[in-house]
Amino acid sequence: MVFALIFTMLLLAILLAYDFWVRFGMRFIADVCLRDLRSQIFLSYDDGPASSSMAWGDSIKDAQRLKKTILDIDPGWRFEATTTANLARVLAEFDRRAVFFIHGENLETDRSTHEVILDLHHAGHVIANHSFSHTRFMHLTKEQCIDEVRRTDALLRGITGQAPVLFRPPYGQWHFSRTLQMWRRPSLCNYALPLGWSHATRDWEMTCADLSYEKIRDKVTQFLDNVRSGNSGTVLLQHDVWIYAVLYTKVLLEELCNHPEIRIGEPSLLVDHAQRITESAKRWGGLPYYLKERGLLLKGRLRSVSRIQR
Repeated sequence: MVFALIFTMLLLAILLAYDFWVRFGMRFIADVCLRDLRSQIFLSYDDGPASSSMAWGDSIKDAQRLKKTILDIDPGWRFEATTTANLARVLAEFDRRAVFFIHGENLETDRSTHEVILDLHHAGHVIANHSFSHTRFMHLTKEQCIDEVRRTDALLRGITGQAPVLFRPPYGQWHFSRTLQMWRRPSLCNYALPLGWSHATRDWEMTCADLSYEKIRDKVTQFLDNVRSGNSGTVLLQHDVWIYAVLYTKVLLEELCNHPEIRIGEPSLLVDHAQRITESAKRWGGLPYYLKERGLLLKGRLRSVSRIQR
């Protein structure tokens, strides 16, 4: 009996160590650090800034149809501008701010994006790091992963004059040993624990057929129902390089005018929370956060199994 207990505990320790140091696929969910910010939505956008205006269809007829659809939802759309610029306009219209996780390669290949970043920064949006090449980190060495963060960090510091605090790994794939390696670098020790998301619009899957006010409004209604039933603040993932994200954001902000019980959280509050949780986690090598995150993940899976069984 004693031997079986020791063997079980040893096996569990090995599995935990493997999960902590080696396994990719971990998503840093917002529930861990936003449990006292219920009914607040934090907007976040990945992969930008968009560096060119969108192609509007394969033919003149397609382009005219698409432009009419977009103008039905957002009459202020500027077709000569990028999706990021149109998103910034929508956010300014409603006096709301977001976190923009920046893809560093865009900044290096197109210097016009530097002005976009600076405009976002001056408008009060939080500029954050989303790696350099957006490569899946499971395909890179440890040093290459850190270099991906470092290269984008240097570009963002050069543009805004400030050190980024938030980081989101491509596809949300990360593990804790990478975090500890980041913190050992003096130039990267300012980063909070990588931030994931709790909801995503899956805008990357949407087609022109999904660009209708009715369909987007239905999606927004479903999302707001989820926010009401949640037990923590909500981090919404979108991509500012997609038309759908801009239109979804506009409809969402319009709908929230009728729902004062739900509000858009200031991204600075998200940064403060992330820094506070990170400082606590650093004292124990990230272990408290890791255990809490894994506990919440297990709890969520058990609830899903329970619902299926019922």
